[in-house]
Amino acid sequence: MREVAAAADVSLGTLTYHFTGIDELLAAVIQAEETEFFQPIVDHALAAETGRDGLRRLVSRLFVDSERTREHWLLWLDFWTLASHIPAYGRWQDRSYGAWRATIAELVDRGGRDGSLTVGDPHLATTHFMVLVDGVAAQAYLTGRESTVVTTPPDVLMWALTSHLFQLPTDH
Repeated sequence: MREVAAAADVSLGTLTYHFTGIDELLAAVIQAEETEFFQPIVDHALAAETGRDGLRRLVSRLFVDSERTREHWLLWLDFWTLASHIPAYGRWQDRSYGAWRATIAELVDRGGRDGSLTVGDPHLATTHFMVLVDGVAAQAYLTGRESTVVTTPPDVLMWALTSHLFQLPTDH
């Protein structure tokens, strides 16, 4: 907590007045992160004309090669650990994943309706897409080394994430 207070240029007393410990502070940071970083990405994806383009928008913005994106994923990965140990945070993370699932499901469904994706089982495709995104994030940001994942052009990453889930038109 001392390091956080120093980095934020506030007194330790001020920090401990608002937060009982580092776990509570991390939870507050990740909740703010969802609003400031993640929600604009979701809004941009949902504004896409087609479901396929919406998924592409998600992928291209979730894996931008930047320090800000790296910070986001490291926070989220830290929160996974916290949520696995503290039931209240686990429930919050479950709600967050519910919203994430709804976004992906909407884009998958839209892609099926508009013809930009050929979807066999929308529920399974949604689940697999979510799992692959989390896996890419873990591979890109937990390895402690430079990752080629975040420097891969978005269309190639989109193809890698979706090629076994959807039958994409040949112009991918």
